[in-house]
Amino acid sequence: MTKKILSHRAAFTGGAAKFIFMWLLVAPAVFAQTTPPPIKEPDQKSEPAKSEPAKSEPTKSEPAKVEPTKIAMPAVAVSQPAATSEAIAQPKSQILNLKSEGSNPPAGSTLDELQKLKAADKLTEARAKALEALKTAGGDEKKSIEDFLSEIAAPLIFSKRPLPEKTEYSVVTGDSLALLAKKFGTTVDVIRKGNNLAGQTVRLGSRLRIFNGKLSIVVNKSQNTLTLLVNDQFLKRYRVGTGQYSTTPTGTFKITGKVAQPTWYRPDGKSIPYGDKENLLGTYWMSIDVPGFGIHGTWEPDTIGKQSSQGCVRLLNSDIEELFTIVPEGTPVIIQD
Repeated sequence: MTKKILSHRAAFTGGAAKFIFMWLLVAPAVFAQTTPPPIKEPDQKSEPAKSEPAKSEPTKSEPAKVEPTKIAMPAVAVSQPAATSEAIAQPKSQILNLKSEGSNPPAGSTLDELQKLKAADKLTEARAKALEALKTAGGDEKKSIEDFLSEIAAPLIFSKRPLPEKTEYSVVTGDSLALLAKKFGTTVDVIRKGNNLAGQTVRLGSRLRIFNGKLSIVVNKSQNTLTLLVNDQFLKRYRVGTGQYSTTPTGTFKITGKVAQPTWYRPDGKSIPYGDKENLLGTYWMSIDVPGFGIHGTWEPDTIGKQSSQGCVRLLNSDIEELFTIVPEGTPVIIQD
């Protein structure tokens, strides 16, 4: 009995030894397939994997394949309606803005250019550019350009600066300032100031530059403005006062007389001499072909820009002096509501 037990133990021990021996042979392969490598093993065992990308040509070409993916990304955004409409609309608006800026410069840039020309004393060129810009301007831009033209009008007229509305003339025997003024449809003072003449005479053979543009006046009662035109183009605008209760007549008239330091005749017929504080006419008077009405100065500057006169058109004394100097008798006057 004892022998049988020992033989069984020996057999069992031999079988177990064989199983253990076989397991030791198979276990590494099993663990290699089922158990993930330790964290530290890639540093030691992944050298072949690292060397393969360095040696393989496809790995070198991979960066070139990445770019198409990046370029194609906007196509993905197209599938999102809200994002797509915004993304497309923004570039279009930017393109439209660039086109409009190229064809029609903003008002600021036009006025900046005009002011630079004025600062450089290129008034003739500045006026030409301003008149061209005025053709397409509107609103505030139009007003700003007209204000600029108003600033440079007197310096251009009262100097030898060239203008399309000026004529070159050589004085001949028999000429006088009065005759030349009548001949060219201007005033003696415009010829004198425009050619820097000190007296009332001109020397034989003198070269003159004479302003001979066709002037006209337009009065707007609702805006209380007087616009001076030359050859139907804007020349200068003045602020005025007009008749209370719309008593200033409307229609087409003309300048029929000009008087410096005028006497005012009150409605009751009493005359108030120039210099009297009751004289309402200021420093200059220009009558129109409606009895009792005209264009004049005022000693009350606060009435300018209002409908407060007895029917005449009034300007600041400094403005009426300039207008009086420029416009000759016979100048058309249009008065509008």
